[in-house]
Amino acid sequence: MRFFKTKIVFKGYYGQLNTGDDAFVEVGNWGVQHYWNVRDVRFLSRKENLPITVNPSKGFPLPIPKTYNLQQKLLIHNTEHFIFAGGSTFGGVPVGGIKDMVLRSKRKNKNIKIGAIGVSIGPFKSSLQEKRVAEYLKHMDFVSVRDNRSFDFVNSINLDYNPVNSFDLAALLPQIYQSHSTAKPQNQQNVIGVSICNYESYIKNGALDKEVRRNKFILNLLVDINRNFEGVFRFFIFNGNAEVGDEQLTREIIQKSGVRNYEIISYNRNTKTTWNTIKECDVMISTRLHASIFACFADVPFFLIEYHRKCTDFLNDVGYLQNYRLYDGDMEVKEASSKILEIINDPNAYMPPKNKLEMVEKAELNFTSIKIN
Repeated sequence: MRFFKTKIVFKGYYGQLNTGDDAFVEVGNWGVQHYWNVRDVRFLSRKENLPITVNPSKGFPLPIPKTYNLQQKLLIHNTEHFIFAGGSTFGGVPVGGIKDMVLRSKRKNKNIKIGAIGVSIGPFKSSLQEKRVAEYLKHMDFVSVRDNRSFDFVNSINLDYNPVNSFDLAALLPQIYQSHSTAKPQNQQNVIGVSICNYESYIKNGALDKEVRRNKFILNLLVDINRNFEGVFRFFIFNGNAEVGDEQLTREIIQKSGVRNYEIISYNRNTKTTWNTIKECDVMISTRLHASIFACFADVPFFLIEYHRKCTDFLNDVGYLQNYRLYDGDMEVKEASSKILEIINDPNAYMPPKNKLEMVEKAELNFTSIKIN
């Protein structure tokens, strides 16, 4: 049983070939050591599925097939802190799900503490789920949310503890990677990063008409930019899952757009490699939220399609210039193309989000505002 005694167990959408969630593993694993001086931490995922992180991450203790559900239960029962870390993980509390399981364990073992850092609360799947989430939060020991809208919600339900108004964990990646801006080598060709996804296709009852419109906007935007752009388009596969990932859509968009000078950056388990490849771009155009978050904090100009409330929350909180907002693909294509090409031709024309430094400080609150005994 000693294999399963752990100071902290982290839960999120880990080990699913998704770069955005890989970033939460990177930051969570670094943060517990840097801020809390804790090294005894595990992530609920198979070790081979976890990303390659600066500080090696630990998953399930034993690599034995068909035992992972049992190992999950043993880890929950034997940990001191169970923490949901990163992402939109509080849209509901499914009966019999992991949240349910952890709370039942807490009721049996009063010593376990349940918390969350860098999460969004909502949007809710139903009014019932909203009530269940509110009730669940009251049983937790601490919550740190990544956007103002979530903070307004947790503040409205009279918790016995003080919730923390923080920010997305990925804003701390520059500290981990010791990332600093560097001058671009002369005569290096310009690079436009692109990251797209079919979000509506892989959620229940997704708005497929909106997805078709978004993809058409991206397609027309690339076609228009390509007429006046002599550099390379760099397409990022942020989600490498064979069923719900980005590759098929990305290849379709490339083929339909007619761009010839392009490269495809496949999903990479090494998050730092993806970060560095984005940092080389002159501009990022994305539907994937974390492609824009990476770009933002790597000091790369970015344009984000607001396909989800979390995208809008991010842009609002970081202080993104209204003049650059694509909204949900609502800006005129030629206007968007003109703004992007203006930045390509004159990088000094770009006005970065005004709250970036403040958001890095708020991201640190995920760790500095919470005490782990």
